[in-house]
Amino acid sequence: MFTWRLAQDKRHGDALTHAELALRDTSRLTAYEQGLALRARAQVRHHLKTPGWEDDYRAAIRLGDGRARTLTTVEYSVCQLFTERHVHAIELLPTTALKARGQAMEGWVMSTKSYAHLHHAELDEAQDCLEACVRLDPA
Repeated sequence: MFTWRLAQDKRHGDALTHAELALRDTSRLTAYEQGLALRARAQVRHHLKTPGWEDDYRAAIRLGDGRARTLTTVEYSVCQLFTERHVHAIELLPTTALKARGQAMEGWVMSTKSYAHLHHAELDEAQDCLEACVRLDPA
């Protein structure tokens, strides 16, 4: 989706414009496309420190399932680490890790959880998460 590409290229103004256009008539979008537009808008709003980014992420999480929901939830959690809601991010990641159990992205979720613990100087918890990653694929 073009909106996503613009957000990833840090073309924030264009990304916001295209996200608003895409989200104006969601009847033409699949749930995945709508979630991607919401994620793009959330990323830009978070980067620009404008309100609404958390609502966009929560809406995208509700629309997603499986891998898309996991990716969106981790992305939302990481954004929260850099706000006053960092405790919520720490609380959200264990649930996400449980949902990713047995999936190819389980290690990524656990390493992200480790980063969140490091961000808050919780060294024992961070080490536990990294050791869990190694146990997933010791090679």
